[in-house]
Amino acid sequence: FKYIEGWYNRKRIHSSINYMTPDQCELLARSAA
Repeated sequence: FKYIEGWYNRKRIHSSINYMTPDQCELLARSAA
């Protein structure tokens, strides 16, 4: 369950993407493309 929660938790902040949420990072990537 922890793996699934970590994988699908869209609000969790990730240090590897400059402390953005996965949604923010995806939005940034789409706007840059």
